[in-house]
Amino acid sequence: MLAHILFTAVNPLLLLVWGVTAAGILIGLVLVMADLHRRRLGAALLTSSIAVAVVVSAAIPWPPTRPGYSISIAEPQPGVVLSSRFTVTVRGQHPDGSSAEVPGGDQVVYVALDGRQVALARAASVSVQALPGAHRLRVEILAADHREFTPPISVDLPIVVRVEAAPS
Repeated sequence: MLAHILFTAVNPLLLLVWGVTAAGILIGLVLVMADLHRRRLGAALLTSSIAVAVVVSAAIPWPPTRPGYSISIAEPQPGVVLSSRFTVTVRGQHPDGSSAEVPGGDQVVYVALDGRQVALARAASVSVQALPGAHRLRVEILAADHREFTPPISVDLPIVVRVEAAPS
């Protein structure tokens, strides 16, 4: 649970809340185990700290559960020079080698060129337009609410778009 907070969305206020909550739980446990007069204080501190942990956990948008497949780019093929409008097709594969439905019913395909979103679709094939030159194509599977899985389900491919001759 803390790995998500520490590695994907470092938020100082959230870390402070979690730190205070953890300290409250530890101090509450020590007071509960201490002498009889401090048990009520310890129980109250422990209860309130656990309540804060539950509220914070409910308020944090945790990453969606990662589907059990990987993706590859079926089209365009590596090394092929592309026209300015081309199709990107993504393929999914389970660890056992069987094909996976991409995107799944609760997922979308995100396509970016050079770090900028160019398409978002609920289909495995997407039409993309690019300026001539070398680019970095990135395809990623996102949850239906456009949140990234942890770790991401993505693949990158260098592409080259040719200069198209003007019609004569």
